Amino acid sequence: MSLIQILLIVGLLGAFVLYLNFFRTVLFDRLIALSLVAAGVVFVLAPDLTGKIANFIGVGRGTDLIFYLFIVLTLHIFIAIYSKISSIQQSQTELIRALAIRFARLPSAVINKKNNFQE
Repeated sequence: MSLIQILLIVGLLGAFVLYLNFFRTVLFDRLIALSLVAAGVVFVLAPDLTGKIANFIGVGRGTDLIFYLFIVLTLHIFIAIYSKISSIQQSQTELIRALAIRFARLPSAVINKKNNFQE
């Protein structure tokens, strides 16, 4: 086993441990993360396997296959993050609107006019 393989495997496992420690996710998401890490470890240990899979699929090289998969995964992550940010913005808008309505005050000019009419 070469030094780069050891570093890549340690990096993959470290990223997975960080994922488990810092993100509260559902079991399905954790299984996807585990399968991606497992596939990464397998591809690091057997780099020829990516070439065989790429040839079977119709891609020229294993490196190209990994790159294409990376692009698809990155797009998926961008869409998921955008969706989460949009959801948070919508919730924040609703919360601020509800607080503004609850704690709304009349302008001081209107309050003064009301006080003058009551006297």
